[in-house]
Amino acid sequence: MLKNNNRYRDIFVHTPDYLVVYRLTEDGDILLADANPAAISRYLAGNEDYLGKSLYEVNPRVDKTPIPDMIREVHRERRPRSAPLDYYEDTTVPGWFSFSFFPVSGEEVACVVKEETEVEASLRRESRMFQAFIDEMPDRVFFKDGEHRFLRVNKAKAAEFDLEPEELIGKSDRDFYAPEVAESCMADDRKVLATGTPIENREERLVSQSGECWVLTSKLPILDEKGRIIGTMGNSRDITEAKKREVRLESLVSEKDQLIREIHHRTRNNFTLLTSLINLYSEDGKDEKSLEELRHKIDTFRMLHDILQEPGNLSEVEISGYLTNIIQAVINEATMEIKPVVDVASVHMPSKSAVNLGLIVNEAATNAIKYGFGQGRKNLFWVTVTLKPEEGSSRCIVEIGNDGEPIPESVDVDKPKSVGLSIIHALAAQMGGEIEIERAPTPKIRIDIADCEYADLD
Repeated sequence: MLKNNNRYRDIFVHTPDYLVVYRLTEDGDILLADANPAAISRYLAGNEDYLGKSLYEVNPRVDKTPIPDMIREVHRERRPRSAPLDYYEDTTVPGWFSFSFFPVSGEEVACVVKEETEVEASLRRESRMFQAFIDEMPDRVFFKDGEHRFLRVNKAKAAEFDLEPEELIGKSDRDFYAPEVAESCMADDRKVLATGTPIENREERLVSQSGECWVLTSKLPILDEKGRIIGTMGNSRDITEAKKREVRLESLVSEKDQLIREIHHRTRNNFTLLTSLINLYSEDGKDEKSLEELRHKIDTFRMLHDILQEPGNLSEVEISGYLTNIIQAVINEATMEIKPVVDVASVHMPSKSAVNLGLIVNEAATNAIKYGFGQGRKNLFWVTVTLKPEEGSSRCIVEIGNDGEPIPESVDVDKPKSVGLSIIHALAAQMGGEIEIERAPTPKIRIDIADCEYADLD
């Protein structure tokens, strides 16, 4: 036994650590062969009678600890083993212990048992409280040594990689981030280590196996008791959602600017079109009737902008209600009863095309009242708009007709000289549409709008 060897006797007797010697018997039992005074006083609860007895007799619950297996393994393999500091409830005296086993002569295995001191216990409690505190923080908190290895992290930092905090200890940014991101993080660490100057609220884009995020990062130096820099500590606040909102806001501002430019552009075009209409009617005479017709045409612009002011109608117009209102405004001024029929598919058009189509319908309705309707007629005026989808685009077919008198042969429908038909041809051309006009048996205007820019399915 160790205490019978004079060379080591004083060490065995006076060391504050608990020294215990176990002996393995031929039948596999483990005897408590010897123990120094410190071990007898505390670890064996002051009972020297335990010496020479079976370990299982001294502590019937010892099988719930790793001690028996470690003793046998050290005896069998003749190499040391250790069990780190932990709380052992099923030892002879419950407490925080660490164990170091090593083989000695014959069938004996020695064990050095270290019990946590009050200072160590206080530090452990403080460490646990500190960890609990930072684990509750939503920011990602980290501490690194001078080699950029993680010493401590909170749950939020570990959750960035779908790990537990202890799984990051001893690793670095290189183990988790893309190379260029890891190098940027470590360059900041080196700057803080070299200068001691903190980095505050740096915006960073981080790319890891878990995805991409934006953070606001601050870093500070860690100092030892002599004021020397020995590592870095910091926190990162996830600003990914704020960043997305910022991008959306920038997009909205850009859309607003574009919309304002578009409104100015449309207004200019509308005034240009109004000027052209006034010029045409000036050439045709300035009688009261012509001015009334011009007023109806100007009303198509007002109706369009009424629709555009409604929520969700910034650039496109739903055609059905728009055309119905235009036709109703024209026939309200007629001296005869007109029966309108509007059969329009659920079509949306850009406002530029919508105002052109509205003016065409206005002109066609005005011409029908002036030249087509009369005795023996039902005075029907109709507009149909149908969609004929083609691959890669939407094709819109507009038909405008009435049951009035046929268009006279003297009127050139392809190269008209009259104001009304000239306006219809010009407006259809601006829409990129192909126009066909039937003279008889009743007048019909058919416009084929082939470009999906001008007709779209709702």
